[in-house]
Amino acid sequence: MSKVFGLQIEDPRLVRIARRLLYAQGCVFALSMAYGVVQIALQFVLRHAVIEAESSSGEESERSFMGSSSLSIMQTLVSLGIPFTLFIFARAALQGNNSDWLMLVTIADACGACCSCLAMISSSASVIFYQFLAKWSGDYDCSSAPVNGGAVPYAQDGGYNQTQHRAPTPAEVATCQQGMADASGLFHLLGRLALVATIFGVLDVLLCGFAASKASEANTALKQDLVFVVPPQPAPLQELCTQPAGMGGTAIVVGHPVTMSLDARVHAGHAVPQAARTLPVAVVRPQAE
Repeated sequence: MSKVFGLQIEDPRLVRIARRLLYAQGCVFALSMAYGVVQIALQFVLRHAVIEAESSSGEESERSFMGSSSLSIMQTLVSLGIPFTLFIFARAALQGNNSDWLMLVTIADACGACCSCLAMISSSASVIFYQFLAKWSGDYDCSSAPVNGGAVPYAQDGGYNQTQHRAPTPAEVATCQQGMADASGLFHLLGRLALVATIFGVLDVLLCGFAASKASEANTALKQDLVFVVPPQPAPLQELCTQPAGMGGTAIVVGHPVTMSLDARVHAGHAVPQAARTLPVAVVRPQAE
């Protein structure tokens, strides 16, 4: 008999299945934690890079990264609870020998593998996108950048008031170049983080697929009338036969306590001690002589 995460399992084959299933679920949870940390770090670096690029170039992004980053962080935090729930669910299914629960674990792991595959594709595309932004930031022409507050009003011949932007000063160009260089470094960092997230996505797909296969294997074993954890059996009833003096034999079935009479005798006429006059019995019935 072996113990797997607190479960007493007798069959060596079932021990291997249960150990691989629970270890796979635990690894998925640990990998999800690491992936969540990378995603949160990626969102914070992305926010800082966008702010740096916008403040240095004077341009504004068409996409709102602030709201999307907060939403991504919330989604990452919520998704951390799913692998942990599946681990607890899989262990309870093995402990209760419940094939229906194992089928749900199999489906959930298969869906997790599909979602991880989509996340892996998204992360790999993000690597290319962040490298493009890093190159754009590094090659940005600060001499033609719009200057904040640099709009100068002027009048055309038609009488309409128009505005034009003045050219940035050398100090403003130097500040812009420094800011865009910092933004380029941040976008390069984002590309590396996205690459790490892609690797984690590949591992997550493999682990979720492995966990789904082991959950299906455990479900098949239960359908073959195999048992992972043997349920506790009630204690068998026992009979004690006594021969009291002056009366026929009496059969005493062990169970609930009953008090014997004070003049009872056992074992060749010896008196029953005071401490032994109450025996764990359930039913007292006369036995035919």
